[in-house]
Amino acid sequence: MFNKLRRMMIGVSVIALLAGCAGKGVKFEINSADNSSRQLWELAQAQQNVSVPVNQLPEMTSDEFEVLGDGLLNQGKPALAYVQYEKALKVEPGNIRIEYKQGIVFLVVGKCEDAISQFNRVVKKDPKFDLAYEGLGRVHFQLKDYANAEANFRKAVELNHKLWLSYNYLGSIYDFKQDYEQAILEYTSALSVRNDQGFIYNNLGVSCLLAGHYQAAVDSFSKAIEKNFRESRVSNNMALAMANLGRYDDALDAFKSGGGEAHAYNNMGCVYLEKRKYEDAIRCFEKAISIEPSFYAKANDNLKKAKMLAAKQ
Repeated sequence: MFNKLRRMMIGVSVIALLAGCAGKGVKFEINSADNSSRQLWELAQAQQNVSVPVNQLPEMTSDEFEVLGDGLLNQGKPALAYVQYEKALKVEPGNIRIEYKQGIVFLVVGKCEDAISQFNRVVKKDPKFDLAYEGLGRVHFQLKDYANAEANFRKAVELNHKLWLSYNYLGSIYDFKQDYEQAILEYTSALSVRNDQGFIYNNLGVSCLLAGHYQAAVDSFSKAIEKNFRESRVSNNMALAMANLGRYDDALDAFKSGGGEAHAYNNMGCVYLEKRKYEDAIRCFEKAISIEPSFYAKANDNLKKAKMLAAKQ
């Protein structure tokens, strides 16, 4: 039913925490563990525009270096974070929590193979380290290796049912498989842990919409907006769900919220076209053209199609 309308709908989000694994835009290399500290230390000094000899730095504990690294990673400075994690490990060798965070750095900068090796090193030391399995899942997801991603996310949530991010990724994987009912279960599990995440409500709504649970989809998109996830995709998805409930006026209003009047009438025309309401579709496409002449090309193509189908009908 949604073969055409899917192209109008913005799909699920996994959360924009990491860069892709192609390494594009990364201006530094993290090579072997033997020389990475020196390379990243030099980069850190260049970024900070200071020159402080290592032997003049005050002595810090492993925990202090780790906290400093965490802060730098959260600020989007993975190279600087890696330096601090290396220092922490020199003070406390074998700390797998810090080794796991080094894996996250590799993932952030697009060094997927290094990230996989690092996370595997952690789970070899501690087979119950749940976040390392989640890390492996994230790497394989970035690589579009969904089978291995699913296996690792599943292992992660078996060890710790509070890992909401793993549930969200699992939901995305099942959406890709078009197993929308299972995706709904995964997103619901994620929300049972973190119900303040608006993007998960949007993801849940998309799965409900594609599964044909239109009222549940409307409810989920409403929750996404309530939780301040107000991207245009939510309004457009809401409009599609409302249209499938026969709430066409509400759908038009939702489309307007997502992209302005001309786009709204064009989108509404596509909805009517899909539902074989050709006269309504023609009216909407003509309205889109009258509102925004620069929108003529796209809406006019749709208008021609609607008129042709109306004539055949």
